[in-house]
Order: sequence, then structure tokens, then C-alpha cells
Amino acid sequence: MVPLPSVNWWPGNLRLYESRLSFLARFCALNGLNARSSMKFLDVNPEDDTPLAEEALARLSSVLHEPLPHVRRVFAPPASFAGCGRYAPPPVTPDPRRIRYCKACSRHGYHSYLHETSWLSRCPFHLTPLETAEIAPRSGMAAALKVEAWQRLIQASSETWPRYWDDGFPTQEHAQMASLTAWLTRAGQAAARLAQAERWRSRDRPFFGTPSLAQVFGQLRTLEAMPAQIAPLFTELGNEWCVERRAFPWSTRCELDRLQQLGLGLDHLLDFYRRIESPSALSPLARIRAAQDRLKTRHDICHCQWELVDGAWESSGWISVQAEQGMRRGFACPFEVALAELECGWEPPGTDLSRNPSEREWRRFLIVSHALQEAGLIRPRPDAWALPEAERHGTHDVWRDYDWRDDSLLTGLLDTIIEWEIASALTALTTWLDAIDRGTHPFVRGHPQHSIRLGETEDGLSLVRWQPWSPTQGEPSVP
Repeated sequence: MVPLPSVNWWPGNLRLYESRLSFLARFCALNGLNARSSMKFLDVNPEDDTPLAEEALARLSSVLHEPLPHVRRVFAPPASFAGCGRYAPPPVTPDPRRIRYCKACSRHGYHSYLHETSWLSRCPFHLTPLETAEIAPRSGMAAALKVEAWQRLIQASSETWPRYWDDGFPTQEHAQMASLTAWLTRAGQAAARLAQAERWRSRDRPFFGTPSLAQVFGQLRTLEAMPAQIAPLFTELGNEWCVERRAFPWSTRCELDRLQQLGLGLDHLLDFYRRIESPSALSPLARIRAAQDRLKTRHDICHCQWELVDGAWESSGWISVQAEQGMRRGFACPFEVALAELECGWEPPGTDLSRNPSEREWRRFLIVSHALQEAGLIRPRPDAWALPEAERHGTHDVWRDYDWRDDSLLTGLLDTIIEWEIASALTALTTWLDAIDRGTHPFVRGHPQHSIRLGETEDGLSLVRWQPWSPTQGEPSVP
């Protein structure tokens, strides 16, 4: 923080739940500083909503002559998802070209950080829809331009700004705000308990996008019931979710721990297990083929009106076509994309899923297979060694060179994860294809993310699968 002789500020001037944008704009006006100088002096960025460190809070308290608890409530706000861990909404970068605000609040010379959150569509103080102000494009630092734009807007809305009469607005006891803050705290605590015990979750699927607000708040509402009075504030709540659980004994947990010490995490095991023969009644490859066959029953004749250019990003690669034109070479319809994603959607980026892998994938195969064999999880088939190791990768299906040991303590866990992953992917892709048939653009996805999670318990392990709840499933269960 750059030293200045003194500042024009007084105790009690900070306002509860105030945004950093509003604070900086008032500080600039009261001290005759431009936005860039104020940001440098205070070390506060209006587009950064992460809670400030305790040291930074103490410096602000000293400079502004505000009590530390009051500073903490503004710059480390309680109405956030900081404690929700992996169950929190995905972070959203503020739009430097727009300001979301409440007209009624602006007449009080006030703007809250909650107005800028993507998950609220209404002001928590007045329950009115939030407005959006466009920032005219100009040269300069985006954050500083946003502060200056807010200054112009608020000056036209409030006669007393940058000063304000202490009319009691907003108060910590405000009904909706008190209820919202309390629910976020309880939901965060429930989510934190799960996140702390979690040791694995299903991978990100980049083409599925980030978790939707409907998924995030559906799960949080399942963990902690949401008061009816705050439900209208949210942008998208969706349905509640339910949880299916499978318990695994302490011996399974110990086996995972042993393999982790050998450098074999659960993702390594799954990568290999998915593609070799297993002793289970239905192998992973057979499950995938069965799921693909279910999709094929709805697509005997292609009537798709969209094609994806081969190798293009989904955001720009979908082309509208007439069904009677038929498919063209180098293009794939949504159904073909769904079949491919069903087979490879959970694999690491860049993985070669062909039965005859590339040189790079072959080397990875050798490293992992040798490690798994030394760990006692797989064994080579007697007929797998007709050719030297260096020559086999280009001639046949290398994954059939090994059998999974039927006495492994992990078979039940791996089988359940794969069964649930395929079922979740099939449901998501079927929903996507149905939406396309109703006229939705193929780029629009709402697939669940991280719906399968493994946590530690006192007795061993607990595998849970989150699913959107429907009335036919009974009451939503809580993990």
C-alpha cells in the first residue's frame, strides 16, 4: 500500500455488503483521486471478489479508521461460497464491459457485491430484477474504467453521493439478507464436510462445460434445505438432487492407500481397467457397447439437421444442414458425436483410444502395465507374447495382453464406478440429443459434472452418485 499523509474517510462510512466497486468509487470522490491511483494506494481491485488476507484487512482498517470486524464483513464477506469447496459454483470473471446493479439501491448511493454475482437475478434487499449498465469502450485499464463508469451512473441516481445519511440501509438484520447469509453458511459447512472426506471425483469433461447453476444449487439444496423466502433471488435453481451410495470395506481403502504409495492413483487404475478384460459379468467394453446400442435404436436413419466439422471446436464447428442432404465426408452428426463421447468422454485429453495405440500411448501402456503387474493387479495372458514387446503395439489389440486378477480387492469398486460413469454419460447424451430434436443448438450443453465421488468413512469408503431428483425416486437423500 502506497503511503499517503491522510485520507478523507471516517469510522462507519463503510457499508455492509458493499461492493469493492462502490467503495473505490466513493473513496475516489471523497479524496479527489482517480481510480487508478486509489486502486494502487489501497491495493484493492474492483474485479477481484476473493476475500482479502488478514494482513490486508488490518492495513485497510488502519488507513480507513474503521473497526477491523467491520472491514472484514465488507472485504471478506459472509454471503459467499468460500467454504463450499468443490461444491461451489464455478468462478465467473466479472465482465469489464458491464455493471449489474439495483435501481432502488442506487438511489441510496449503494451497490453490493451480490449484485454482480451470476447466481443472483434479483436484489436481495428489494427483490427487484437487477439492471445491467453497458460501459462505453475507451482506452485505459478496464478496472479503472469500470469505477469511473459507476461514478457517473451513481451521481445521476443519488443526490447525496458520495456521502450518505445513515438511514439504516442496509442492515445486517435485513430479512432476506439474514436468511441468505445463514443458508450459505449452513450449506457451506455441509459441503465442506463432504469435501474434506473426498479423495476422488469423476473427471472434468471439457466438452460438457462447467457445472451448471442448476446442478450446483440443486446439490446444495439437497445438503441444506433452502428457505422459501430466498428462492426467488436465484438465477437458476433447478430440481433437487438425490444420492445413491455404495459402501466399500476398510480393506478396499487400505489397498487404495497401498497403491497410492506406489504412484498408482485411482485414475491410473481406471484408465487401464476400462480397456482390458475383467472377470466381472459385464466388462467395461461390453457396457460401453450396450450403451451405444441403446443410442443406435433411436437413429436407424439420420434426420439430423446439424453437422460438426471434423477437428473443429464445438463452439464454432456446428453447421445447420437440411436432413435430405445427407451426411458429408469430414462431418459428424450429433448422434455420431454422442457415440464417440460415450466411448472416450472420460479419458484424459490426448489419449489414443484405438485398439492399436500410437507410439506415445504404447510407452504409457508399458509403464502402467508393468507397475500394475508388480503391484499384483494384472497378469499377462499366456498367448500374449508371440512377438517381442517392441513390435507388438502395431499389430494387435495390446489391451488383451493382460487379465485383471479376479482376487483384487478393487474389482467391485472399479466396476461400480464404470457402471455409474457409463449410465451418467448415457443419460446426459440422451438428454442432449432430445434437446437438439426440440430445436436447441448442439453447442448448448447442461451435462452434470463430477457426479461420482469417493469419500473416506470410519468403516472404509463411500462411493456416491449425484442424480437430478424426480418424484418417482421418493424423497431426495443426503450423503
